[in-house]
Amino acid sequence: MQDASPLKQPTEKRPTMGSSFTSANFTPLIKLITVMMTEQSLLTKYPMTEVTKQMIASKDILVKMMEPVGNSDSSKEVILMCLNNFSMSKKVAKLLLKGINQY
Repeated sequence: MQDASPLKQPTEKRPTMGSSFTSANFTPLIKLITVMMTEQSLLTKYPMTEVTKQMIASKDILVKMMEPVGNSDSSKEVILMCLNNFSMSKKVAKLLLKGINQY
């Protein structure tokens, strides 16, 4: 997320991923986050802190997760994150509607 990260400190320099010509492929990371959020045995053994939950639910990360990159599609992971999670479903729905209204 570089400079858009909610955890970035004002004086911190962040590495750049991708460029104006290419986008970084976040599909493996998205799959990992989805497993971390949906696998109950992992959540029991390694509960997420509030900061982690806020970071994953931030608008900027959700937008990145919903962007198509090459042949990868993260829609299944986004759907799994929304399953039985009204708050996440509401955020994703708002982002989808905002994207549709841009066209």
